[in-house]
Amino acid sequence: MARSKFRLAWTLVVFLFAGLLPVGCTNPPPRAVYPDIRFSGAPLQLDAADVLAIEVNYKPAYRDPYVEHLFPVPPVRALENWPRDRLRAAGSANHVRFTVLDASVRETPLEKTPGIQGTFTREQSERYDAVIEARLEIVDDKRFVSHSATARVTRSQTVPEGITPNEREQIWYDMTRAIMTDFDQAMEQNVRNNFGLGLLR
Repeated sequence: MARSKFRLAWTLVVFLFAGLLPVGCTNPPPRAVYPDIRFSGAPLQLDAADVLAIEVNYKPAYRDPYVEHLFPVPPVRALENWPRDRLRAAGSANHVRFTVLDASVRETPLEKTPGIQGTFTREQSERYDAVIEARLEIVDDKRFVSHSATARVTRSQTVPEGITPNEREQIWYDMTRAIMTDFDQAMEQNVRNNFGLGLLR
């Protein structure tokens, strides 16, 4: 009788352990890999001999409430790609200078509905406010600016509570792509409006 009870107890232990084992060994989903954000529009042909510099006058805070450094493709990196893809020095003198002024994303927690209603409602939990700003100039050897254009664009995005880290990263990536499309269009329009003879084509 004692041996039977022992076998029964041991069998229960084995079944319980077997039931818990898959839970303990489940691996988190692999982190997605995102392509770099580049620009395919026809290059702007500028009256300059070369690209003098791509300067970054903005420094990430690397602390709350700013989160841009956590993005799969940080906005500052996408912004640095823009002059490489969209600008061509097609003149015989002067230089192109591109300056990143802002590439920040601020996270703001959103208030939840109190009480029972809030318990049973899936709400938006955070809002992300992005700012992209840069300046494009043509300068001579003495750094005198002959042509200049600046573009500043903003975009906001909320996310629902309970999303996974991978879902949040996808939202961040899509947000960066969207705001860089806005910037691309705004800067090209400003160059065409302001550069005059500084824009060859």
